[in-house]
Order: sequence, then structure tokens, then C-alpha cells
Amino acid sequence: MVAVAAQTGVAASQNTPSVQQMNPFQQITCSSLSGSLGIFVGFPFDTIKTKLQTQEKGTYRGVVDCLTKTVKNEGFRRLYSGLMAPLSVASIRQSVIFGSNRVFNSMLDIQNTIFNHKKHDPLENYFFKVFHEIEEEIEEEIEKLVHSQNFKLLASGVLTGVCNRCSFFGFELLFVVTPSDQIKIQMQSGDSSSMLRTLKHIYAKKGVINGIYRGWRASVTREMLYYGAYFISYEHYRFLFAKINPFSEHGYSGIPSQNIFHPATMFNTLISGGLAGCTSWIVNLPADYVKSRLQGDSIDNPKYKGMKDCAIQTYKAHGTWKVFYTGMVPTLVRAFPVHATILLSYELFKQMIM
Repeated sequence: MVAVAAQTGVAASQNTPSVQQMNPFQQITCSSLSGSLGIFVGFPFDTIKTKLQTQEKGTYRGVVDCLTKTVKNEGFRRLYSGLMAPLSVASIRQSVIFGSNRVFNSMLDIQNTIFNHKKHDPLENYFFKVFHEIEEEIEEEIEKLVHSQNFKLLASGVLTGVCNRCSFFGFELLFVVTPSDQIKIQMQSGDSSSMLRTLKHIYAKKGVINGIYRGWRASVTREMLYYGAYFISYEHYRFLFAKINPFSEHGYSGIPSQNIFHPATMFNTLISGGLAGCTSWIVNLPADYVKSRLQGDSIDNPKYKGMKDCAIQTYKAHGTWKVFYTGMVPTLVRAFPVHATILLSYELFKQMIM
């Protein structure tokens, strides 16, 4: 799915089959199904995380207290309040995440290094047409800055994050996913159970820029940190567990198998995906905290003027940087099964339809 470490390039090209590329329809199908599964699996934990991040000081003593009070006072269904908002844009978001990362990998010459990959995939060809004006400039800058494979993996992840909010399909994501996050967080932290009613209320009170798209700068920051850490850690975990995989029949080869139905590959994908999700959230949680506070702020009487003001007020109120890691426990508990589910199901669906 994404690039692998450069030092295994020769071995990979000798021991792995040629990489069969998905067409755009297959890419969207796999991305949509895997993304929707991941959202459904982790949404109760996401609700608890959001409640902890947006609470007034002293409302909840911790994860268990928040979970207990929510279920007792509002019912179990409250844990899935706002679910339809992210599900409604899951196909767009996940398609961009997997598709743009694959393209940026190729632009940064990662796939070519590993698999002697040729740009013959229709989806990549389309992306390359869109990016043709900036591709050479990016490659030149990367060449000047560093030749490190780790840097290329990190750059690919960061560019994927930027793509998700600022450019290309950022058109869809900035205008679709950001409002989705705003609606979801308002529903999770408030009393509304209707997505449409919440949207109407936000628009009536604050309009488009200051209401529906509130917190978009924090979203950009979060996405860059998140995907920069996510894709580089995923690849390193894959190769680490390829060495110690208990299900491997042939011992250490240094190369993750391409057959997702093999127990060794399934184990590797589950563990690597889960740990990559946890790693990326540890890096990204402070930015996510600020984003949640902004988007969960009162629509009628907002406390924060923007991202910087939110961070400053929060720090002054609590007197410690640890507040920015509020919700760490439910976040990590959620991250492992969600990302393991997304990556494993993506690979399973991919091999099933190809």
C-alpha cells in the first residue's frame, strides 16, 4: 500500500511478485469499505475522547467515569452520536488518504526504489496530470534537501496530510470533511442527535467560515503531523515484525509478504497497522486536542478566537502541558483496533476484487 524501507529494495524486487495496480473504482471501493469499518469499530472511543477533550474542568474524573456517566445518563446509543457525519464522507476521505499517499510515494521515488515500479496505473496517471506543474519542483527540492529513505517516507506522509486539507482532493476534503468533523464533535459534546439540525444551527449562528469551517487550521496541523508519523511508522513496523513474525513458515526474509491471506502477513498487517495508529496519535494528540476544543466550542457563546487563543487559554487554565494529552487512553485504545481494521480490511478487499 505504501512504500517500504530502501535498504530492502534489491531483495524485494527479487522476492516479491510484480505489483498489480488497482483502477480508480477498485481503489475507491476498498478505501470506502475499510474506512467505514474502521470508523464503526472505533467510534465509541472517539466519543469518549471528544467528551474528555471538550469537557468543562472537573466534569469527568477519567475514562471510566466518562463512559459510565454517558451510558447511564444518555444511553448506549449516545456513544454513536454523530456517527453518520464521518460515515457520509468516508469514501472520499479514505480514497484520498490511500490514493494520495501512493502517488506521493511515487513522486518521491519510493516505489521505483523498491519494486522498479512503473507509472502505469490509471489513478496514478490522473494524479500525475493534476500535479505535473509541481512534481519536478518537489523532486528537485527533495533531492537538494536529503537522500534519506526515512525522509521520503515522512515527506510522503506529510504531503498526504496536506493533500487531505489543502490541495487537490483537499477541495473535497476542505469543503466536505472539515464540516463533517465540526458536526460530529458538536453532536458528541452537545445534546443534538440530528446531523441536519446541528448543521442548520451552526450555519444560522456563525455562517460558513466561522461556523461550519471553524478549526480548519488546526485540522491542517493535525493532518500533517498525523500522516507524517503514520506512514513512516507503519513501514518500519512492517519490517520489524517481518523479522520476528511467529507465523512465518520460511523464517526471516526481511520482506513483508504480499499475500494478505497468509497468516504471517495478516499478523504483520494487524500489529503494524495498530501500532502505527498509536504512534501517530501520540505525535498528533495535542493538535487534535486544540481542534476538538475549537470545534466543540459553544456556537452561541464561543470562548476561543482561534487556534492560538485556544491553546493559550487552555494552558493558562490548567497550568500544565499535560492537558493537551487529555483523552490519551481512549485514543490509544481506539487507535489500535481502528487502524488494524482499516489496513487489514483494505488489503483483504484489494486482493478479493483484483
